[in-house]
Amino acid sequence: MVGDLAAGTRQGFAGWAGFAELVGIVVEPTSSALLSAQRLSALSHSMPGVRTGLIINKSREDDGIRGRLTNLGLPVWAEIPYDVEVAMAEREGAAPIDMAPVSAAVTAIARLVTEIRRLVPEELPA
Repeated sequence: MVGDLAAGTRQGFAGWAGFAELVGIVVEPTSSALLSAQRLSALSHSMPGVRTGLIINKSREDDGIRGRLTNLGLPVWAEIPYDVEVAMAEREGAAPIDMAPVSAAVTAIARLVTEIRRLVPEELPA
């Protein structure tokens, strides 16, 4: 099961992710997102048995976000690049996988799925 909480820290600190075995903190290259990631990282350390990783979303080569995330001490599970094709799909109201199935972002998301399957292989069907 995948639970998608709203951006920010409120839901995480309210215990809404208590069911999770894996916590993926999605971070965009903004100061507020980095601050939220730092806070959520601290929260995840208080959840016994939970594995936590970072998912960098809308990254660009020159944003320097990886360097700013190193102090969190969490693995980067995926880096989803900013993708014009995905932005176009969103404007059209289409799913990116339907409109741009071989785009850089969709390809990176497919790699993330593979990584999640690797992290919990006994629980996910092939």
